[in-house]
Amino acid sequence: MKKIILLALVFALSSCLEAEAPGSSTTSNDSGGGISNTTGGNGGTTGTTGTTGSGSTTGTTGTDGTTGSTGTSGGFPLHQFDLLLSGHESWVPGNYTDSLAMETQITPQEANILFSSDTRLKLRFRVLPQPNPTSGEKYCYDRTLGQAADAYSYTKLKWRVRLRDILCSQPDPNNTNNCLSGFYLGSPYSPRPIGPVNVDSFSEVIDYGSSRNFSPYGTTVEIDQVYSDNYCLATGSYCPANFVVRRASCWHMTMEVSTDYTQDL
Repeated sequence: MKKIILLALVFALSSCLEAEAPGSSTTSNDSGGGISNTTGGNGGTTGTTGTTGSGSTTGTTGTDGTTGSTGTSGGFPLHQFDLLLSGHESWVPGNYTDSLAMETQITPQEANILFSSDTRLKLRFRVLPQPNPTSGEKYCYDRTLGQAADAYSYTKLKWRVRLRDILCSQPDPNNTNNCLSGFYLGSPYSPRPIGPVNVDSFSEVIDYGSSRNFSPYGTTVEIDQVYSDNYCLATGSYCPANFVVRRASCWHMTMEVSTDYTQDL
């Protein structure tokens, strides 16, 4: 701690001395989470490297007579999941042998890391256009083949989100991120209906920070009961996504997750 204080005093003194030099100036910029950058003077002084603020990156060194850039705000990028499944299938972490499932769904071991959070657990969804794979082609997980394609692509979806805790019967005493018996998921709880949400639009942000159970291995989500407006478009009737996506069809969404270790939504 003493070394940090001494370094701060030396940096402050150095900045004062540079400010007195002819043709030089000093500015502070606190927009990057507490980062200060020194402006280089016109007489060939090089801007110093921006100091690191809490949870932020270090500003770059200014070139001759320019200001070092401001560090970015703290936090890792949001977790993003590409959800591409057939009708009647749910998105949920699990152990899958089907290659199509492995491309879009994660394992409980991965969920243990990605969904780990102490206080914040927020998510939102963006509905993507309906995929229209070629007849007979294996495309989205567990799609039924040999059926006619939808007459119209959906324009909106609605679905249900529920929480599921990641559990372990035999924890590894030497590694808290490991489970000797294998991670598994608890029963679903805290259901939230979402939508209808139009294609290329985001849902509202769902904040689960205060409604989830405490689990040392994290809490993940399950998406099921995905409905579309395909049938309504085909019959000319009005219904806001009231029919389950057909087994021969695919639904497609992106899910963004914010935890303590990522940026906020």
